[in-house]
Amino acid sequence: MKRFGIGLASLLAFGGALWVVLGLGGAWNAVLDAMGFFRIHMGILAGLGGLLAFALGQRWIGALGLGAAILAVATLGPVWRSVERPAGSSDTRDLTIMTANVLGTANPTLDRAASALIAANADVLAVIESPRAWSLPGSALRRHYPYTTAREGNRNSVLIFSRLPLGGIVQFDRDPLSPAFHTANVDLGDGTVLGVTATHFRWPLVLDNIQRRQAVAVGNVLAGGSGPKVLMGDFNAPPWSETMARVEASTGLEMVGGLRRTWAGHYPNPLRLLVGGELYGRDIPAPLGHHIDHALFSRGLGVAQVEVIPVPGSDHRAVWTRLAVPVAVASTQFARR
Repeated sequence: MKRFGIGLASLLAFGGALWVVLGLGGAWNAVLDAMGFFRIHMGILAGLGGLLAFALGQRWIGALGLGAAILAVATLGPVWRSVERPAGSSDTRDLTIMTANVLGTANPTLDRAASALIAANADVLAVIESPRAWSLPGSALRRHYPYTTAREGNRNSVLIFSRLPLGGIVQFDRDPLSPAFHTANVDLGDGTVLGVTATHFRWPLVLDNIQRRQAVAVGNVLAGGSGPKVLMGDFNAPPWSETMARVEASTGLEMVGGLRRTWAGHYPNPLRLLVGGELYGRDIPAPLGHHIDHALFSRGLGVAQVEVIPVPGSDHRAVWTRLAVPVAVASTQFARR
């Protein structure tokens, strides 16, 4: 029995440590970057192996496992940034924004999902995987939000809804070489304009790893003008990934800190397919969820609060943020790097 325990501890410690180390090579290889998406998961397994090894008197295996767990936690990058940050001016306007992937027509409770989004009462809402019906004038969200980027006859898989006037609208939903996006300038009044871009990235390692190309291309789709900017949506990548590092580099925007489970979807399970005929099972446990829905901001924007809100029928959680938008700033303060 002890031999089995040592073998299990070795497998967890060595396997988890190797995975964590390989995942740190994301800057050089897209496959390694995708492995790094599971850095927390593998760090947990390595740490469990380390603890088991120590309990069985295998110190060096235990040290390897716990060391890998510490390395995994220490290399989460943007997660360790502060959630709150001050605005670049003392004269600001409060504004709430939210991004939510509602799972489109695969969502069996779209009416409840719409009600939940309306109840969150964000000033500006980005909807990812929006059903076509939500683009129509009679939809609940269109009745609640007087302004939108939706256009009848368009696919509109990404939408922006707003309680404030929108201008400079640009839509892009179909080219696989670019992320789907909608862009608009939100008029806050008194000459203050906030550029908002909603986007949806492809999965990693699809179509010659199109995700990395999209991370660079997204820098060219931000709202026009020199005012503050927001980029939000489903990036299908965690904060510490090379993909998100490239998004920050190409846009000059920054993620706020903190770790949030925004995706609690279904990993494919071949065994479940053989037994029950379904490839995907129940929601994955909370510790194994992913933080893949993000909002990035110009440096001068203040962030007062970030919350994660359940969306009925979707495997994503909405990300709701309260901002402090500077009213009087130099025109170059928010220029991209």
